[in-house]
Amino acid sequence: MRNSNNSKKIIFNTAKKLFWTKGYSNVSVRDIAKQSKYDIALISRYFGSKKKLFEETLKDVTEWFVDVNPNNVVDFMVEGLMENSNPKDDVNLVRMLCMNSGDPEVGHIVKKFHREKMRKPVIDGIKKKIKPINYDLMGAILVGVSVARKTLDNPILSKLNDKEYEKVLRHLFNAALNYKN
Repeated sequence: MRNSNNSKKIIFNTAKKLFWTKGYSNVSVRDIAKQSKYDIALISRYFGSKKKLFEETLKDVTEWFVDVNPNNVVDFMVEGLMENSNPKDDVNLVRMLCMNSGDPEVGHIVKKFHREKMRKPVIDGIKKKIKPINYDLMGAILVGVSVARKTLDNPILSKLNDKEYEKVLRHLFNAALNYKN
């Protein structure tokens, strides 16, 4: 049994890395099998289908979204992005959102995941202090800055050290927080 749990974990981690860095439609079960060094039939036995395997990777996301303090929402957003901004770590939540939210097969799943597991818990936790528009602007900054820094390899943002990058994020998130419509 220990061996089957280990093989399932290896397949899962391989699939997560591929789905989250290359995008669902750019990855085949054959790619996962080749990289994990396990048979396609075993992947099907463990997970049923490629889509179910992708959905499993979303269940693996921690519930840090429910821990937001409405008085420290900028800290919450900055810490979340800093955790997901290590240039050496390709497997992160922001990249998964960017790579898969527009996917024709799983985009609706990713958007639902974002609404229900990321946005809703935070909005529910801060609704008396922060308007949804302000949170949504912060979310747009989170994705936009991450894409500019990691995916587009923006020469200025890419060269910022952690302290400088955090300062930029705080500035942008505070601006979003202070937006009045």
